[in-house]
Amino acid sequence: NLLRKSQEEVRRVSQSPANYAILGTAGCDFQGAPPCNFDDISADFPGYARTLTVTNESGSASFKRILVDVTWTELGAPQNLQSVLLLARPPDPLPGNLVGAVTDGDTGDFIAGVQIDLGPPSTGTPVSYSAASIDTIIPRADALITNYDFSSVETGQFRIEPGSWTLRATHSSYEDFGPIDVPDIASNSEAVFNFTMTPKPQDGHLIIEFHNILASPPSAVPINNQARVSLYNDGAQVGSSLHSNTTFDFTIPFDDANSEEFTVATSDLYKAGYVGNFSCEPSVTYARDGWSSAVVPQGSSAGNCGRPWIGNPGLDRLEVGPGETKTEIALVTPVPTATVIGIVMDHTAKPIPNAELYVRWPNGNRYYLSTAPAGYSDAFGRYSISVPAAQSLFPTVGDPSQYMIIWASTTTKHTKCCDIEESAVVTSPQTDPDRRVGPLVAGGVVSKNLIITTTPTRQECGNTTGGIFNDPLSGRSGPIDNAQVNIGGVSKWTNGAGQYLHECEVGQTGYRITIGSPTTLVSRGDYYDFRSTGNAYYNSFSLNVDPGQLNTIPSIRLWPKGFGTLQINVIEKDTGLPVPGANVEVFRSYNNSLVYEEEDLDGDGQVVVSNMEESWPPDAVAADTSGYYSKTPRTFNIIVSYPPDPVNVPNGTVSGVTVKQGQTTTINVILDIPGTF
Repeated sequence: NLLRKSQEEVRRVSQSPANYAILGTAGCDFQGAPPCNFDDISADFPGYARTLTVTNESGSASFKRILVDVTWTELGAPQNLQSVLLLARPPDPLPGNLVGAVTDGDTGDFIAGVQIDLGPPSTGTPVSYSAASIDTIIPRADALITNYDFSSVETGQFRIEPGSWTLRATHSSYEDFGPIDVPDIASNSEAVFNFTMTPKPQDGHLIIEFHNILASPPSAVPINNQARVSLYNDGAQVGSSLHSNTTFDFTIPFDDANSEEFTVATSDLYKAGYVGNFSCEPSVTYARDGWSSAVVPQGSSAGNCGRPWIGNPGLDRLEVGPGETKTEIALVTPVPTATVIGIVMDHTAKPIPNAELYVRWPNGNRYYLSTAPAGYSDAFGRYSISVPAAQSLFPTVGDPSQYMIIWASTTTKHTKCCDIEESAVVTSPQTDPDRRVGPLVAGGVVSKNLIITTTPTRQECGNTTGGIFNDPLSGRSGPIDNAQVNIGGVSKWTNGAGQYLHECEVGQTGYRITIGSPTTLVSRGDYYDFRSTGNAYYNSFSLNVDPGQLNTIPSIRLWPKGFGTLQINVIEKDTGLPVPGANVEVFRSYNNSLVYEEEDLDGDGQVVVSNMEESWPPDAVAADTSGYYSKTPRTFNIIVSYPPDPVNVPNGTVSGVTVKQGQTTTINVILDIPGTF
């Protein structure tokens, strides 16, 4: 009787999946303690004791072997009886579903694109299930009006575990909704939850136009991409800076119906050719950063530089409210100019006609007027160009680093390898102090002669020869023909003996390769590419080319590419069964580039990648001690996604996968799919 009672108790208690999981442990072991609360047998069966032993059958948690052991004493002798039963895991409750309508709180219209998330009670996080709303009624047999549904889009199956859940909803045009508890979701049933969302206030717009005060009447001018126009609120920047426009439109989002005050300020406006018509530094006339609404009153071009350039709560004067558009005219003046004159001559003092003149700002930035030359020398080498009057913008204080930069360029004869003649660009000095010109004040004239060394130049060159071979460690030996050998940008191909020769073409004179240590690249389709400066497969390789001779380059060994097979099994976590319809991607771990992608179209939960490139290094390379090869591991990462339910089924990932030449590597990837058992 006690054995039968014990078996019945075990079956009763195990109906709960939670109890089934802990059966035989403390609290679920005939001791009467919660949560299992087995009966106390001391009154009905005095003198009897029982113990419960639970083991997984065949290693599976879905089947348990239950051993009930009853002991007592009879006529002074200990007695013992046992019973054994097999117990299957109770089925999980069938999933439920949540549907409803989400509408605009002002218009009552359906809202499309609402992200609706369910999570644990009270917090709603982390997200367990997700759905999205549409802008039309979802067809249903019961005519219930809904525009969101948590069931599977593909199959219509319910997905939500029965119980209590908290909902959150978000949309870029509406205030966040929730967290809020929804009606409890029962097994194999639908709960309905309708809700409305409050539209966010409309964006405001603050438009800034820059007008040239010297134009009559003042008119809008374009500002190029070297200057920045920025929006500030309470001294902090709002959004990104704008550039390259004539009209600057700042879009301002609002969280409520209250208006706000802002400051708009420019930086480096001088690079766009305009400045503020006031001074913010000693010994200068204009503000090179340009304009700030916190510094310049409305309708004025004069500024008060005692104020913070980016404003503060007391100086933000540009007020904008939700749905409003305000326009502010910023009055600026063109950068003042000076004139630089001089002669461009060569190193023998001979004038250079038609030389190009270039100008840069003191900090080296490009002159705003054009990327083209600022001017040219005439037939007598003379030039005269208009340049920014830098000392009206930058404090001088005897500092030449605040002077403008100027140089001239022309061409001279240059002899390349194989005695090929061409023109080469040469310039006047582009280092301090030779490149500086100043001080430059508005309307001033400064003279500066520019000297260019035009002595013809010659490139020093030599020829190269060598051989490309198989590495015997790879199982191959002998020379490699038809390999492309590129030294210093010049390619030749190996002959049947694996030899190559870089020399000038027929009819040319001289030598072919620039001297020094030119980069050498060797490639052939079925081998790993070689690079003399080192790459993923080979360490750096020392070579040198001397002038006026044939240079023999040390022999270069190549390693053949290897291939294996990668078998990927996609398995469901709880059932251990194959998962059909998964998407499998294989990436190189070192640069995350995609090697292979396939959807399991045949539904067997298995993807086989034949002719899969091997991992690096191969075993023979790993054992090599010559230092010739790089041994940095290059493996693969596998990512498996589940297109039927990408929101609620996390991707399965396996990293550091190794594939060996001629071998099959088998990888199991586990997916946790809700509702399977």
